Amino acid sequence: MIEAIAGIQEEPDAAAAAQREAREEAGLELTSLEHVATTWTMPGISTEQMTLYLATYRHSDAIKQHGGRAGEHEDIALVELKLAELDRLLQSGQIADMKTLVRHAELFA
Repeated sequence: MIEAIAGIQEEPDAAAAAQREAREEAGLELTSLEHVATTWTMPGISTEQMTLYLATYRHSDAIKQHGGRAGEHEDIALVELKLAELDRLLQSGQIADMKTLVRHAELFA
């Protein structure tokens, strides 16, 4: 499944959680995040909220090999897509992850 970087917020600051997940999953040190939205994941069913960010990065921001945190049994492969390719995959139904769809809508609005 292709999905945007995500994880459980373990710290009080959602931006810090997003930066931690980028380090753990993609091996990227993100210094500048743009808040997109904080939303309910399933209103009426759950109290979970999701905070979405966009961030730019350079290959020089890579600080380690990607793949997830040791011991969590994650099998993560980093996939970089040009926006046109992301749009094509979403339009053809090949990406079904909600947070990736929301980020797509923000980018192409």
